[in-house]
Amino acid sequence: MLDKLRIFKQRYDEVSDLIIQPDIIMDQKRYVKLNKEYKDLGQIVEKANEYETLLNNREEAKEIISDGSDAEMVDMAKMELDEANAQIPKTEEEIACAIDNEDDCEMCSG
Repeated sequence: MLDKLRIFKQRYDEVSDLIIQPDIIMDQKRYVKLNKEYKDLGQIVEKANEYETLLNNREEAKEIISDGSDAEMVDMAKMELDEANAQIPKTEEEIACAIDNEDDCEMCSG
């Protein structure tokens, strides 16, 4: 999934650069189309960033737990791990909804 999300991020950056080009701004039809794409991609990129943060948090928590040298840190890491494990599937669903642009998707509406 991360590779697919990187593609969306690349396109988001490309569109971001395009919509500030004078020739694009002059072509209102193309500008409106790119602006919509930019907005749609922005939602995906935002969720992708959340997803990557959750994955990183999960890995860091696993490392702290496996180290086990500080009991208090291990307890906090276990809570972080549980939270990340609970959030990851929800965030994956939200990403899928954003990609499919399903406004009626249960997870997308909140």
